[in-house]
Amino acid sequence: MMLYMNNDDIAKQHYNNVREELERYKMAEHMRLLKRESAGLNGEAPIIAPKPSLFEQIIMLGRRML
Repeated sequence: MMLYMNNDDIAKQHYNNVREELERYKMAEHMRLLKRESAGLNGEAPIIAPKPSLFEQIIMLGRRML
């Protein structure tokens, strides 16, 4: 490790770091695409309505009884 780095060395190191990050991003995006294709989603996640909590269900049942 160099104790002294000039601006060119810093710029080269930054460029290499950004390029490596871009490669990791591309690989992760490719893996996500393969996972979606294998799951049959094709980029569209099914819309699932959230279920009410147990507490809300009990409250709704009580309101119906009144």
